[in-house]
Amino acid sequence: MKKIYILLVNDLRNILREPMLMFAFLGPFLLSLAMRWMLPSVTTYLADYADVTSHYPLIFSFMLLLAAMLTGMVTGFLLLDERDDQIYMTLIVTPLGKEGYTLYRIIFPMVISFFYAIIALPIAGVGQIPVGFVIPIGMLAALEAPIMALFLACFAGNKVEGLALSKGFGLLMIPPIAAYFTDSKWQLLAGISPFYWPVQAFLAAGESGSAYWFYIFGGILIHSILLYGLTNRFIKKMA
Repeated sequence: MKKIYILLVNDLRNILREPMLMFAFLGPFLLSLAMRWMLPSVTTYLADYADVTSHYPLIFSFMLLLAAMLTGMVTGFLLLDERDDQIYMTLIVTPLGKEGYTLYRIIFPMVISFFYAIIALPIAGVGQIPVGFVIPIGMLAALEAPIMALFLACFAGNKVEGLALSKGFGLLMIPPIAAYFTDSKWQLLAGISPFYWPVQAFLAAGESGSAYWFYIFGGILIHSILLYGLTNRFIKKMA
């Protein structure tokens, strides 16, 4: 636990040292405040043209995904820094080892993302979804963070490439949006995007039937496969 505490303190120092990382780390909280203050005004302004309230679930579901993406991006940049500074070589010979270090890098962004998911919805003013539905969705969305972090660590050569890849990662949001506006069973093809599953679970939250749990467990399966593959690649890259 002492080694984990040292890593955690070091991470917080590195985040506070760089304005971009600090802004990204606080981004989900700031986004929730912006949604609370601005969304009602936007809804009123567009009332004569469209019913924005009917799309609130989609908007808030993507808010959770953005929180996970920002947390994952911060962790990914920390991993890139540690790789450039050869900190990997120091850690793998300590009692923490490669496996312990990798596990920390997976759990840290997940915990932060889940925390944001739990507090973001009340801050943003979403009160119609029971907590019993929000917790599984928050846990599923939190899996996006380590996937994002390991993706950057495995495929980015530096922070500039990492920033470009993180923007490209956002393209995975297109399939869930397309599925939302598609009233057909073919929308399941959008399940190739990990973002599809928490979005659909959020849309199905509170409804009767098994659709909600189908999306939760389907999402866990897809995310587990991606996380397993990226974790193995990351460990091999460290070696």
